[in-house]
Amino acid sequence: EQLFIDPVEEREAYSRIAVARGFDVQLLITFDFWKDDAARCTPVWDEVIHSLQLGREIENPLKGPTLH
Repeated sequence: EQLFIDPVEEREAYSRIAVARGFDVQLLITFDFWKDDAARCTPVWDEVIHSLQLGREIENPLKGPTLH
């Protein structure tokens, strides 16, 4: 996470980057948001990171995972 000042808008903003690697998959997630929106955006970022699953195979991607 990095706090910076957007040169065009002249506002403080956060930039978050996550890199994940596993099961022959590499993932890069970026998320930028205004500092004023941190209370709303932080839970979204936390859920994305919490729900990340690498290497999960889904037999039929058009049908989705089988739950039984």
